[in-house]
Amino acid sequence: MWPLEITKGYEFATLKSGEIVPVTNDGDVSGRYVLFSLGAEATDPEVYNVITQEFFRFKGSFEAGTKFKLVTTHGQKEAIMTDPNGIETNAMPLRDPNSTFLQLEKGDNYFQVKATTGIGM
Repeated sequence: MWPLEITKGYEFATLKSGEIVPVTNDGDVSGRYVLFSLGAEATDPEVYNVITQEFFRFKGSFEAGTKFKLVTTHGQKEAIMTDPNGIETNAMPLRDPNSTFLQLEKGDNYFQVKATTGIGM
């Protein structure tokens, strides 16, 4: 088990659009919890694994201030979108059908946040 407990306000890593960020998993659990927000209007935002070339993409155009929560832990998978007004909705219908529930594999992992158009993080 990975002994890290995510609490409100805790930032594990910060990704900026196009930046490749290394994340090391020294634990036993490969699932992950990702929270990202859009700093500008974006179309088809995604989290991309640079090594495996897998991605999780949300289809559509989204306003600046939209937030996404993605949980890929076995048995707890979910995708939630929070619009700029704070309204949460199930984001699974927005999931690109070619998306993969990305895992945080043991050892070094490299991720990038991308979009088809207009992203700012």
